[in-house]
Amino acid sequence: LNTKTASSSNESLVTATATGKATGTLLIEGVSQLATSATAVGTPQVPVTSSTKLSSLFNGNMPSEIELGSINAQGELGERVKITIDENTTISQFISKVNSSNAGVSAIFENGQLSITAKNTGRLANGDSAIQMNDAAKNVFGELGITKVNEGQNASFKVNGIETERSSNAFSINGYNVTLKATFN
Repeated sequence: LNTKTASSSNESLVTATATGKATGTLLIEGVSQLATSATAVGTPQVPVTSSTKLSSLFNGNMPSEIELGSINAQGELGERVKITIDENTTISQFISKVNSSNAGVSAIFENGQLSITAKNTGRLANGDSAIQMNDAAKNVFGELGITKVNEGQNASFKVNGIETERSSNAFSINGYNVTLKATFN
């Protein structure tokens, strides 16, 4: 039997485990940036609470459905999902609908502010936003104060002399499962 092993000289920076498919030597020589998630924070124009009805933010033309999606674990755009709302939907209920959907986005409403964050890290290779919304969703999130998404970033590192990147801080390469924990040279 050929047992494969992996070790880290500093497990607070990088950890690795070898699978049965591990080949050769893998040397992580530096991590210039860790992967982060796309996020957006907004404050509505008018004071609201979690029990405020979304319809109170609109002048009678509130959408009944939005589409929302985000980057998936493979670093690609996932499918947008439809989320239904009506004139009785409160901000708290809307947050719950977003969080229980398969949109790949988590939302929180705290101290009069809304925050949305992609559940997966990284950025899309084509430059599109890692959090995708149709016009109706942009309208709803805009009323809740979100006008711009701060894009996530890919992990950038050097492995065996090659500069490369991944959309996640945990990935497999040449049969090794690697987790990047901090930046270093």
